[in-house]
Amino acid sequence: MKYSVAAPPHISAIATLEKENFPTPWTYSQYRDHCESGGDMIVALEKNVLCGYGALRRCGPEWELYKLAVVKKNETRELDVDFSGLL
Repeated sequence: MKYSVAAPPHISAIATLEKENFPTPWTYSQYRDHCESGGDMIVALEKNVLCGYGALRRCGPEWELYKLAVVKKNETRELDVDFSGLL
């Protein structure tokens, strides 16, 4: 599994996963606003296919996690990632 900062091509897959996991999914505009206001989006990819994502924001020495979702087939799989190395 590979982790990276989300890029515009990931947004449609993130939006699909969001709709599957949350009763009130974020809109494309909310994703854009989150990133433009200093927030970050991390994606987990396997063979360039989205397996999960997180929306977070740095708050001093800590991170605030706003959203986290994984594809159902990966929900029991351990997703070990060091965010500090990505952002």
